[in-house]
Amino acid sequence: MSLIVVHYDEIALKGGRRRLFVRQLVRNIRRASAVLAESPVCVLHDRILLGPLSGDARDAALKRLGDLPGVSWYAPIRQLPLHVESLATVAESAVGAEPPASFRVRARRSNKDFPLKSNEIEREVGRMIQERTGWPVDLEGAELTVHVNVVEDAILTYRDKIRGPGGLPVGSTGTLVGLVSGGIDSPVAAYKMMCRGCRVVLVHFHNFSPDAVGVRRKLIELARDLARFQPVSRLYLVPFAKVQADLVAAVPPRMRMVAYRRAMLRLATPILEAERAQGFVVGDSVGQVASQTPENLRATYPATPFPVFAPLIGENKQSIMKLAREIGTYETSIQPYDDCCQLLLSKSPETRCTLEEITACEERLPIERHYDDVRAETEVQDVVYGE
Repeated sequence: MSLIVVHYDEIALKGGRRRLFVRQLVRNIRRASAVLAESPVCVLHDRILLGPLSGDARDAALKRLGDLPGVSWYAPIRQLPLHVESLATVAESAVGAEPPASFRVRARRSNKDFPLKSNEIEREVGRMIQERTGWPVDLEGAELTVHVNVVEDAILTYRDKIRGPGGLPVGSTGTLVGLVSGGIDSPVAAYKMMCRGCRVVLVHFHNFSPDAVGVRRKLIELARDLARFQPVSRLYLVPFAKVQADLVAAVPPRMRMVAYRRAMLRLATPILEAERAQGFVVGDSVGQVASQTPENLRATYPATPFPVFAPLIGENKQSIMKLAREIGTYETSIQPYDDCCQLLLSKSPETRCTLEEITACEERLPIERHYDDVRAETEVQDVVYGE
C-alpha cells in the first residue's frame, strides 16, 4: 500500500479564497475515476494526500491525476516513522530497477524538532545511496532526484515529481461556451481555458440531420477527449442549414465566413445564458485564416454582448498542433469531416470586413426567424470520460 502526494502552485496564491479552490480540486479528483472516488483524501496545508492505495489502484490513480487542471505535480510516496533511523529506509526505497546516470537528494524539514537539518539529511541519505549503488552525484542536472520531506509526524519520501497541467481546477472560475468546429484549434482553446479553471460547454454547428453519423461520432469523440480534463463535457449539436441558406442569399461570398461566425455567436448566446456562462471561447489565431484577421475579428465579436476569449490568439499553427498532440485531441480532430462553413467558402474571402458592411448585409434577411426551429432541433449530450 502506498500514498500519493498532490501539490498545487497557483492555488496557493489565492489568499482567503484558497480553501475554495482546494475544495474544488478535491471534488475534481474524486470525480476523475472510480479509484479516486474511493481513495481516502487528507488535505494538509500545502498538499493533498491520497491513499493508502494498492499497487493497481495507485497506478490507475497516477494515470488520471496527470489530466487534472490545478494539479501542479504529484508522486507516489512512502510514509515513514519520524526518527533518524528511517533515513536508511529512504535510501533503500530510492534504489530502483534502472540505475540513473546521476542522482541527488533534496530535503525539506518543516518540523524543526527533527535533529538533522535539511543539508545534513541530504548528505546522509546521499551517502547511503552511493554506498549501496555507486551512482554518481550531480547536484545541478541529476537524472534522478530523491525527495525527503520531514513533516510534523512523519518522513515522506518520493522519487522524481510527475508534472500535471497546473493552473486552476475546472469549475473554480465559472463557465464558458466553447464553439468547436471539429478542427484542431478549438479543442485546444477549450483545454487552455479549462486550465484557467473554467468549465467549458461545447457547441457545434452542423448542416446535416441531427443523427448524421459523421457529425455525431467525431464531435462526441472530441467531447470525450476533453472530458479527460473536466468531470463532464456537455455537447450541443446545433442545426445550421436554414440559417446558412438565408446568409448565402443575403451576404456576398467574400464576407460569408464572417457572417457565419456572427450568426453562430448569436445562436449560441441563448445556450450561454441557459448554462449561466460568462462568455465564449474560440480557437482564433491572428492571421491564420482570412476570417481571423484583426479587422474580421473586430467585425465578428460584437455579434454577442458577451466577452469572447481567444487563448490561442498569438500562437502559430505548429505550437497549436503540438499541444493538440500532447492533450490527445489531434488524432480525433484530423478525422475527415467537412464542417458546415467549409462547404460554401469563397475562393477570395474578404480580409478587412467592417462591422458596418456585415450588419448591412444581415439586415436583408434576419436570421431570428429560425431561432425557434434551431432550438427545437438542437441535440444535447453529456459526455463522460471513459464511458
